[in-house]
Amino acid sequence: MNLVPWKGKKREAASDLLDLAAPAARMRNEMERLFERFLNGTGLDWPIESFAFGPEVPALDITETDDQVVVRTELPGVDPKELEVSVTGDMLSISGEKKSQMEKKGENFYHSERRFGMFRRSVRLPSHVDRDRVTADYTNGVLTITLKKHESAKAKKVPVRTSE
Repeated sequence: MNLVPWKGKKREAASDLLDLAAPAARMRNEMERLFERFLNGTGLDWPIESFAFGPEVPALDITETDDQVVVRTELPGVDPKELEVSVTGDMLSISGEKKSQMEKKGENFYHSERRFGMFRRSVRLPSHVDRDRVTADYTNGVLTITLKKHESAKAKKVPVRTSE
């Protein structure tokens, strides 16, 4: 009952009846909180903020070490010449176009399928990265982007002194 506000037999105020977007906004807020709780339970210490569009949006694996952030995504069948990777501020954007064709011929049949579509995926990076030290490698359908961190973003160990 936490997800759905329960008002019992009380009558709603006239302003609530006029505002048709309020229930949708409340539901969206509850869903965002649900996903935020779920994602925070994965051990990630930074929020995932992502924007995507396209027919088949690629999933991303993001790992962070003391020195770098590595982003991997599977893009089978995508021509590397059709990929564009950019870093603007703390946002990484990956875009491209998928083109696939399948054709089968037999004695009594002919089957042909074609898929085309552009995609774009942007994600906020967990740390400030050096835009001049970003590499992107495409091998066997997997795009690996390595982003080196700025010196200021790296963790610094501080020695603890005692006053004895």
